[in-house]
Amino acid sequence: CADAGAWSIPVNGRLERLAQGLSATQHSPRSIDVVFGIRPEHIGSPASSDSKTSLAFTVDFAEQMGAESIVHLKSGRQTLAARMMGEHFYKSGEAFTAGLDLDKAHFFDPVSELAVTERN
Repeated sequence: CADAGAWSIPVNGRLERLAQGLSATQHSPRSIDVVFGIRPEHIGSPASSDSKTSLAFTVDFAEQMGAESIVHLKSGRQTLAARMMGEHFYKSGEAFTAGLDLDKAHFFDPVSELAVTERN
């Protein structure tokens, strides 16, 4: 699992290999600081797809944009924005379970802000 402050994200596939590669470069079993990144269009309702990981959030606020909404979510001190298609009306404080497509997620170095790749 990758620790995201207030929640943990189970990683597998490419993200798991990246996390293992980062751990191998450290000389102690301490946690490694990375920034987790995912685009709003890769966050949505939980689905049965293996690539979707469900996490519980609270709606901070939502921007109604006609055919879509940008829903700003929070969990502890972590925040995400989800792009939801269709006309929805979200209320601040409302519970929201999000499905994250981890195949589309990335890790970034917090100092250089560069993407962490399997070649780093």
